[in-house]
Amino acid sequence: MRGCGRRSHSSLPASQPHGSWRGQTLPWAWETVGVLLIMAGVVTAALARRRWRAMDAAIREGEPLPAPGIAVMIAGVIVLCGLITTALLLGTNPGHVP
Repeated sequence: MRGCGRRSHSSLPASQPHGSWRGQTLPWAWETVGVLLIMAGVVTAALARRRWRAMDAAIREGEPLPAPGIAVMIAGVIVLCGLITTALLLGTNPGHVP
């Protein structure tokens, strides 16, 4: 694609440092996002049965349902991963997204 204004990694200007993340993919960052999302899924699955039992007991006893405390943490992890992914995509050349 000549003339479209995009540069490949081999034609980066000499002034750009070799270790610069701008325009390059960061495998460790993508892996971090993946691990965070997997951990959020594992925590959700691990705590689901406990929450279900607490909800069931509250319904049987006519008490108010317990607050969804873990939901706030899971939502925070998802939002954080979304922000990291957006930053990674904005800092990556269009042809180099993993």
